[in-house]
Amino acid sequence: MQNVVQLFHPSGTLYEHFKAFSKSHPHASWFQSDHFFRFALQCEEATPILLIALQEEKLKDPGAHYLSKQRDFGPSKRHTADTTTFNHNTARKTPADPSARTRQNVSGTGREQPGTISSTPSYEAAGNPTPQTNLSRQPNPVCGSLLAVIIHHQSRWDKTFWPLKQINKPFKTHTLVYGGPLLLDDTRLKQEITTKNLIHALQSLVAGRSLFTRFFNLSDMDEHAAAFRASGFQRTGYRNMIINSTSYESAWKNLSESVRRKVNDSLDNGARIVTKPNREQMDSLWKLLQTEKKKQSGFPVPSKDFFCSLAEKQHTAATLIITHNEKVTGGAVCPILEGNTMHGWYLGGRDDEHRHLNVYPCTLAIWAAIANAADSGTSTVVFMNMCPIEEKINATDPATLFGGKWAEPGSFLSINKKIMAILCRPLC
Repeated sequence: MQNVVQLFHPSGTLYEHFKAFSKSHPHASWFQSDHFFRFALQCEEATPILLIALQEEKLKDPGAHYLSKQRDFGPSKRHTADTTTFNHNTARKTPADPSARTRQNVSGTGREQPGTISSTPSYEAAGNPTPQTNLSRQPNPVCGSLLAVIIHHQSRWDKTFWPLKQINKPFKTHTLVYGGPLLLDDTRLKQEITTKNLIHALQSLVAGRSLFTRFFNLSDMDEHAAAFRASGFQRTGYRNMIINSTSYESAWKNLSESVRRKVNDSLDNGARIVTKPNREQMDSLWKLLQTEKKKQSGFPVPSKDFFCSLAEKQHTAATLIITHNEKVTGGAVCPILEGNTMHGWYLGGRDDEHRHLNVYPCTLAIWAAIANAADSGTSTVVFMNMCPIEEKINATDPATLFGGKWAEPGSFLSINKKIMAILCRPLC
């Protein structure tokens, strides 16, 4: 049996189990981790939805209700109440034993009277050592997790003309899932059940609030495509570019001769890589990405505040900006899961505008992300949504030039409000 539970706050035992599960998963990513959940909670335009599937047989029993040695019935009955002898044999019964869950009532009322001492003695009173919280000794009940985020894009008219906010909201609200769900390594049938349960739970929460729901896969989910289709999803295609960044020297050697020349020419002609951008530079990068949004289909650009708050988290994201003559010409926003993978989430650059100057901002931004990953000990860089599957692969495609390879995990899309989607098709 499985239960799907939604977690609202990054605390508690179940959340710790989720952290352990997501961190150790072979397909772990920043987008399905504790870091992204906490980050989304701080963003005004984002509402995170964290769902975990639990195996009932591994859920910890609430425990036994033990009989106390002595009960306090208040001043009037303090000296007349009978005492109850604590039975160590009862305390050692398994929590599953119903007889171990007895609670002595007062005067047969069926409940404890106010002001009485709890009938459950301390752990030490049972003759046991003080318990220490250690999740490694507890079976992890999580068999699947799914972290989604509801995004509402605000326009300048929302604040100026507040009645328009309610009208525009259904057209500008959508749900995105990056790299989820994460599934326990189990039988195909159990994974299929977990996938269906998580998708159904998510759609029941967001379908009425979002124009569409889209899963951007970071690993191959084709074997679970039937579960998505059963929930009304259709598969759409795109390619991710995967680069090996185990060392700086090997990453540089894997670049093609033309890319190495472009990187050197860009730096020799005044281009600079900024690893700790200021607010003004982040605003410029945001404007640049806004103009190139159509080239990154399916990746709507969040607000300026979203980007700036992400840039402040140096330990979980690398925000790299390319400048030329003090002007922002390109950049990359790359979340990092420590010791695992860097994801090129947003990437932009105007190579065509600066080609006559022998400056290539987009090429330099890609190399800056690879070099940053190598320096920080991150073994892999995944540039997301680099090109549609329909495009033919040739000798001049980015994966070949940067010494990487293509992956085609695809995505799954469900239009929740079809009539509204027709009116704003570009968002989907």
